[in-house]
Amino acid sequence: GGGGGGGSKHQLVRVPAYGGGTVRLREDAAQVLLALQAAAGEAGFAAPLFLPASGYRSRKQQEALWAQGLKKHGPDKVSTYVARPGSSAHETGRAVDLHLGYGIDSDNEEKIRASAAWKWLVAHAERSGHSDAILTNSLANAERFGFYPYKNEAWHWEYGAPHDSTGATYRREIAEGSAQGWLPRE
Repeated sequence: GGGGGGGSKHQLVRVPAYGGGTVRLREDAAQVLLALQAAAGEAGFAAPLFLPASGYRSRKQQEALWAQGLKKHGPDKVSTYVARPGSSAHETGRAVDLHLGYGIDSDNEEKIRASAAWKWLVAHAERSGHSDAILTNSLANAERFGFYPYKNEAWHWEYGAPHDSTGATYRREIAEGSAQGWLPRE
């Protein structure tokens, strides 16, 4: 049936992804990401810049990334780059890893932060006086985007609220989304 009767206010939808195919995001985050991409286009940036390489992840996908992170970074540093399964913003559907010109890898952190695309995001946030959220001066959509950066990963942005290093926000959102039926129970 047609749009949002009484239950959940969220659902996962598909958006075009970096490298082809799609990624899933929470619908509100997806709509805002599309507006952000349009504003980036008006500023002269072209795809594949600002396409998501990752969005929603299942618990199983997050467990696989955690295992890879343990091998690469070791037990003392893994949580700097990979969230513990069950505590990841990606499992909520409102986090996105954006392609900003370089591969999404901790080895490319400095290159990404030096890129014109990353600097555009930061400049828009600072110019409007909101140091954490991306905003646009686009005539088509001059409202606040509401994507927030994660300080340890230049490519990782979260819609709606800043990163929660404790993971408590994400655990609550995952439980709520699963109970409401819009997040898969995996």
